[in-house]
Amino acid sequence: MKKIFLPIIILFAAIIAPGANTFVPHAFSEETNAIEIVSYFDEEKGLVSNRIYALSPEAPGKGWGVFIASEAGLHIYIDDVFLSVFQGRATTRLATEYGEMKETLWAYATGNKRKGDFLYRIISESGLWTAERTAPPTGAVVCLSASHKTLYIGTDHSLLYIEEMELDGKIKYKEILTDVSITAALALGDGTLALGLMDKESKKMGLKIIGGEVSGHTGWVEGLSGYEVTALHKIVHDKFDLIDGGLLVGTKSSGLFLLDQKGVRKIPASVKLRNVNDILFDNGNLYAATNGGLFIGKISTLATLTRYKVTDKDTKATALAPGPGSLVWVGTKSGGLYLISYDGKK
Repeated sequence: MKKIFLPIIILFAAIIAPGANTFVPHAFSEETNAIEIVSYFDEEKGLVSNRIYALSPEAPGKGWGVFIASEAGLHIYIDDVFLSVFQGRATTRLATEYGEMKETLWAYATGNKRKGDFLYRIISESGLWTAERTAPPTGAVVCLSASHKTLYIGTDHSLLYIEEMELDGKIKYKEILTDVSITAALALGDGTLALGLMDKESKKMGLKIIGGEVSGHTGWVEGLSGYEVTALHKIVHDKFDLIDGGLLVGTKSSGLFLLDQKGVRKIPASVKLRNVNDILFDNGNLYAATNGGLFIGKISTLATLTRYKVTDKDTKATALAPGPGSLVWVGTKSGGLYLISYDGKK
């Protein structure tokens, strides 16, 4: 398939974010005042679209840069400006892989009635970003995950992959699983894949581990059978960890779970937690973006997660990404983009 090379010209793509440095922080919470809004952006403050589908940090570690996949396309916020990567197509899925010298971001963008859909690869080398695009596989793309220069693509009828080097020639998507509906996918770096999956023949649904194991679990995970998995997040150890790693599993209607060597454990919440869109474990805190709002808590003790309304305008949180230091980016369905601080105090 024909590939189109798209250099990103920063000078002409920059959109100054008015009021970015003058925003007055304030605290707001449904049940506590432990959350503070450090910065807020909407369409009046430079954000191209208030409808955010996914977020990804611009570089490893804690920095200000964040990629924003929205109804208006793909943009990056860095150094107090919004830069356009591409516009005109709703960007609904992101996957990032970090290397020593290169950062690769994959993005899936949809056209009108799936006409003009594209799969983008955006590469950063020596501070220069370039983008290229190609036609996506057939079927509705539900999720992306990247590892070891391989992109895994979950659709409504199969699990596929392509290797990064294959973009230099004609694209051929290779099948891993067929006759399945993939609802979430996470590549764990050693050939292991965690999948939210529904087998169309057997009608079995839940979490399935293929190509390896997660905390001693492989194949269909007992304890999550019958659940529609919507989000996955690997727990990476840091100085705050008091647990032995594992996998965080979000579901459509049954809440949030921890899968580790002790098995499957449900994480309690202050109110019913459903429709988990994204999960982040950062600086010892667990964040869950859901249709019912933002939930935050400590995972080390499996303490009850508390629900927060980031704004009165929109309770639906759609995306999360680590920010500078201990701050966290929160995207919403129609209320814009927030940078928050959580001190854990009630």
